[in-house]
Amino acid sequence: MRYRWQFLGLLALLWAAPAVAQDDSEEAAAEIESAEEDLSEALSDIDTPESADDYEEIQQIRVLERTFMPREQPDGNSALTVTVAPGNLMELSHENVMHVLLEGTQDTGQKRGLQRQASRWLAESVARVRQQFAKAGPSLEMPFDIDCTSQKAVQEYVAIFSSAASGTMKTWLKRLGRWRLPLEKALAEENVPRDLIFLAMIESGFKPRVKSPASAAGMWQFMSATGAEMGLRITPYVDERFDPIKAAHAAARYLKKQYARYNSWPLAMAAYNGGPGTVNVAIDRYNTTDYFKLVEYGAMYDETRKYVPRILAAGLIGKNPAAFGLDGLTPEPPFVFDLVEVPGETKLSVLAEAAGCSVDTLKDLNPELLKDITPPGGNYELRIPLNKHAAFVEKFDKVNKKYKESGDLMTIRFGETLETLGEEIGTPARVLRALNRMRSKEAAAYGTEILVPKGSKRNAKTPEDLPVALISPEKFTFADRTRIFYQTQKGDKIRDIADAFGVMPNQIALWNELDPWAKLRPNMMLQIYVAKPDALKDVRFYREDEVRPVVRGSEEHQAILDARRNANLKSAKAAKNSGSSKSSGKTSSSGKYIIHTVGKGDSLSKIAKKYGVSIESLLKLNDLKADSTIRKGQKLKVKKK
Repeated sequence: MRYRWQFLGLLALLWAAPAVAQDDSEEAAAEIESAEEDLSEALSDIDTPESADDYEEIQQIRVLERTFMPREQPDGNSALTVTVAPGNLMELSHENVMHVLLEGTQDTGQKRGLQRQASRWLAESVARVRQQFAKAGPSLEMPFDIDCTSQKAVQEYVAIFSSAASGTMKTWLKRLGRWRLPLEKALAEENVPRDLIFLAMIESGFKPRVKSPASAAGMWQFMSATGAEMGLRITPYVDERFDPIKAAHAAARYLKKQYARYNSWPLAMAAYNGGPGTVNVAIDRYNTTDYFKLVEYGAMYDETRKYVPRILAAGLIGKNPAAFGLDGLTPEPPFVFDLVEVPGETKLSVLAEAAGCSVDTLKDLNPELLKDITPPGGNYELRIPLNKHAAFVEKFDKVNKKYKESGDLMTIRFGETLETLGEEIGTPARVLRALNRMRSKEAAAYGTEILVPKGSKRNAKTPEDLPVALISPEKFTFADRTRIFYQTQKGDKIRDIADAFGVMPNQIALWNELDPWAKLRPNMMLQIYVAKPDALKDVRFYREDEVRPVVRGSEEHQAILDARRNANLKSAKAAKNSGSSKSSGKTSSSGKYIIHTVGKGDSLSKIAKKYGVSIESLLKLNDLKADSTIRKGQKLKVKKK
């Protein structure tokens, strides 16, 4: 990914700088100021995968690590080479080992250990942190009851978190106020240390919907396989990795299993990051179960070596914010809620109305829900705003009944969109979205139940508007199969289409002269041979008599292309001739009213202010309610003054 090269360029810039002649704080300040400018520039163009934009805070910490943390040189065996006299390694103090520099491999005196060289800023910041530790003395609360203040790796992270990354740390400490109560409760119920909450801080910054570039998801950053193994439900409708409380229970169970293996929380957390195999190999190779000795000797992967010090440093700051100048922050409101059982496949808009809140509020309380509908398969335990339980129970049946009586329900089929459904039932997609309280351009996933006007039916195409299906010149004949046609939608993949129709991907590619690895374009018409078309009730497709098959490259095909070309030329010419007289205004006048066309950014209050009328007048004149949504292109009447 592009940001990796930016990181490397930033590192090269910092480490290629000439040696500093004078040891003064002004020069160190200039060093971090320059690095922060480079950091800002690098982060401004980070490419993140879809739905992973929330991971940027974690990436910022990684950039700062690569900028200021000591360099480490591996020897190819998950260890690092240190040049010392034979037999002297065990005589080196922890302080000296951490500052040994690589001066070349020698045949004599080669021992395993960690070679590190800090930047000037980090060296000075660590000295400041030591002074803070000394000043606080025994009053410091230790995470996991581990006195880690003498560990250089922890000191380095405290220095980074409390200075260069203090803005991010302040944000995380504010979020800690929101999540402390429910997460510590979950950890206590699993009988593990409550300080494991700082593992979630380092993994995600307490963001429930965060997703890493490696597809680890949620506040506790579970991969899908591990999450499922620990009992988290992952379906097209719900992904419990995004539920901070359920994922906290799963993480606690996994960590408890590792603690039973090692009887050491640092080793258990290292196994959470790198897997127990990594930890086992490190222990066997260096014959010690002291996590910090393993760090000192360069055991395990670099990421796992840094992982536990990050958590302990976050814990030190989180438990003692005043000691590091990070107190006085206003915490986010606590995550509190009521629980109600609701039927599966119920729209969130209905539930929100019954709960007296917005759909966004329900999504915030239930981040594991992937669609605007509760998952199928029995009742679902839903979080609603605190103190709303009684009102919800009283209103839900009435709201649900009103909703179902106001129209009919249709299920979105595979290959169908609100636009294509709207065309078939004669109802614009914007009306369907309004009827279902959906946002502008919001999509409805396959399998979602949609409210449609009463009496709506999917209508067959008339001969005049049959879509053209360009097909291969090669003919296919099957005694037990029927040819049907499928129109592709944005994001379709051959494998998904094959699964929906019960055929093989290579068959679809063969029948339609497709490159099986190339991306499909929307609105491609594919011919597919299926055994039982009548059984495909959940798939949108065309039967043989509902399309106009045209052989690709035939005279008929050429005639279609010529007709389209002529039509385009005629349309372009007409547009050119009328361009000068075409009005771009958003208002027109008609009798007693001004007709205003809603533009981007318009609101009822803005429109009312523009024409000097009241909002109530706009609502009454256009038969709108106070909570009605107006959309770009909508025509509104405004009374002339």
